[in-house]
Amino acid sequence: MKQNNSELLDIGGLIRMYISKWYWFAISVAVCCLIGFGISRIVESKYIVRSSLIIEDDGSGSLLKAGMGDMSSLLGGNTSADDEAMIVNSHAVLREVSRQLGIYRRHTVRLMPTVHRFLYTGYPVEVTPDPAINLDTLQNTLIFRVSVHKNGSTADIRVKDLEQTLLKLSDVKLPAVVNTGFGKFTVSLTPDYPEGESLVSNIWLSGYDDAADFLAKELAIGVAAKNSAMINLEMQTPHVAFAKDVLNTVMATYNNMDVRQQMAKGAKSDAFITDRLTYLFADLTDAEQKLEDYKERNGVRDVIADGTYDYTKLAEFETQYTTMRIESETMANVLDILKHSGNDYTLIPVVGKSEAMITMITEYNKAVLSRMRIMESARPDNATLQTIDSRLSQSRQNIISSMTKALEQMREQEKEYYAGYTAVMNKLGGIPTLERKLRELSRQQKIKEEIYLFLLQKQEENAILLASSTAKGRIIDAAYSINKNIGMSTFTIMLMAMMFGLVIPPVALYVMKVMRTKFSTRQEMETRINIPVLGEVCTDKTGDSLVVRPGGSNSTAELFRLIRTNLQFVLGSSDQKVVLLTSTKSGEGKSFISINLAASLAILGKKTLIIGMDVRKPRLAQYLGIEPRFGLTEYLSSDKLAIGDIITRNVHLDNLDVIISGPIPPNPSELLASDKVDRMIEKLRGSYDYILIDSAPVGMVSDTFMLARVSDATVYVTRANYTTFSDLDFAESIYQEKRLRKLSVVINGTEAKKGYGYGYGEKVK
Repeated sequence: MKQNNSELLDIGGLIRMYISKWYWFAISVAVCCLIGFGISRIVESKYIVRSSLIIEDDGSGSLLKAGMGDMSSLLGGNTSADDEAMIVNSHAVLREVSRQLGIYRRHTVRLMPTVHRFLYTGYPVEVTPDPAINLDTLQNTLIFRVSVHKNGSTADIRVKDLEQTLLKLSDVKLPAVVNTGFGKFTVSLTPDYPEGESLVSNIWLSGYDDAADFLAKELAIGVAAKNSAMINLEMQTPHVAFAKDVLNTVMATYNNMDVRQQMAKGAKSDAFITDRLTYLFADLTDAEQKLEDYKERNGVRDVIADGTYDYTKLAEFETQYTTMRIESETMANVLDILKHSGNDYTLIPVVGKSEAMITMITEYNKAVLSRMRIMESARPDNATLQTIDSRLSQSRQNIISSMTKALEQMREQEKEYYAGYTAVMNKLGGIPTLERKLRELSRQQKIKEEIYLFLLQKQEENAILLASSTAKGRIIDAAYSINKNIGMSTFTIMLMAMMFGLVIPPVALYVMKVMRTKFSTRQEMETRINIPVLGEVCTDKTGDSLVVRPGGSNSTAELFRLIRTNLQFVLGSSDQKVVLLTSTKSGEGKSFISINLAASLAILGKKTLIIGMDVRKPRLAQYLGIEPRFGLTEYLSSDKLAIGDIITRNVHLDNLDVIISGPIPPNPSELLASDKVDRMIEKLRGSYDYILIDSAPVGMVSDTFMLARVSDATVYVTRANYTTFSDLDFAESIYQEKRLRKLSVVINGTEAKKGYGYGYGEKVK
């Protein structure tokens, strides 16, 4: 066997098969090109629309960062462009864009039964919700299918959600008020409706949240490059105007939300400063009043400072004490704010000189700002928000602990400065008690005045920044389109259609070839088995059992002559004359081959005998149209008949004799195994040049193997498009095991083709 249970790839055979099926390619290409042309009429051109903005974090747009000035940078770090890109693409921004552009309503018009085209403007039908309907809370997407009649005044309306039909109305006069389970909607025609035409339009109504999700799928937003502050926005769409409006509105909405956020932060800062000013104003007024009362009561008009060393040192201690007192009071005020439960997420001014504390407060402020951003688009139960809250609470406690310790240290240092100051004052015994008291009251008033003026200055700075606030996102490129179709052009679609048309036939033919279980050509069979092939016989459409006749010139007769010549070569010497004909199963044309091969030998002038030994299913007499009195089975089962009694001589041709099978016996195997068969064949060898035995199929019964003892050669008949590959494997196993003598194959039923000999050039039909 040349191959086990699989076919070798016959490139030449495939090419011949493809050439013979050229019309498959023509039809396939024509159909695919027709489909491609239809698709090209439907597919819309697609374009890229882009825009960009840069995140500026230089302080010009940050209210709090500059607003607290010397009280420290409340932001404590730069804004990440990656974070800002996420905010630009956030649900909150896209939801607002959907509301502004009305994207919660999407219009399509039907071009074909399953093809709809989106319309941004110029839609023929509009569905308007009742003002009482709150689209902000609409949970289901409603689809209005409006089939407008040619008269332009009536329509069929169907309303459904994503799962089921909610309402169906027929021949409704337009405009119509449709009452659904979600409220009332008005269906009306727009000025863009083409008069006198019927059309089908779908209007999708959804909540702002669903519309935002729709936009999120259409938008591509990202940072231009690593460590870059540039954010690129892009949409790929057939609708350039729609994409431009979306991108421009997204950037504007992002900036507006950023400005509002800055205003809110500035307002909080202003409220904090105003509260402290109110408190300090009362303290300052009280200190000034005490100083004024003291001067009036004691008649003091001025403090004369002595220029001596002691007075100089006294001034130094006083300055140090005053500075430390201001810092400690400031820190005490911040600590009071931190401990107040209503200021859990308020930004903290950076106080103190410790680098560790400054870093701690800076990180805390960054976390507070991140929380503010997330609150713009997240719910209170958001997992990320809860994580930040937990982290802020812990950081807050750490800052309170650190500030408490720092304040204690500052108080101690304040006491030290005051002790030094007191010592110098005591040393200046010449200075009246009146002057010392005056200095003390003046110092208290000065401390409160400086703190008050400091906060007043910051209030003015904050007011200026509030008035001149700008968004951090500066638009570099407003939305613009690239006028190049990135979708499939008509040429591309037609080229792909042609390629599909050329690919489909060979793939289909190859799959059909691979999936077949039966061989169809001689080449295919020869790749499967090693058995010699005597020849092949094309399908004869005349219906005659005997197609080989004297003087015949058709190609079938010529093929039998070729088989006859090859058989004579196989037999060799003249004493080799008994040929056994068999097949795997019924229907392969074994008897047809036997009759016509015998006829071809008889026409050659050779005395030929056909013996019908397929005793289980005899057909020889029927095919030849003869009705002899006796047959083989009667001869083998009786001693009263001679061989001559069962021979029908010169059947249709001179030199062609026939022995039919006879009646079907109850014991066919015993009859064929009897010695009488051997004696009969031996006797007939002396009377005939060739003896052809038409035996039973070997794939069904074992009769043929029993007859192999009396034969000199075996012809195994197969039939194209009928004999299976497993049948060929069975024949190959017989050949390899040498169970039949000089086994060779004849292929029956091949496709008619041009031949040689007398029928050269003739097309057999």
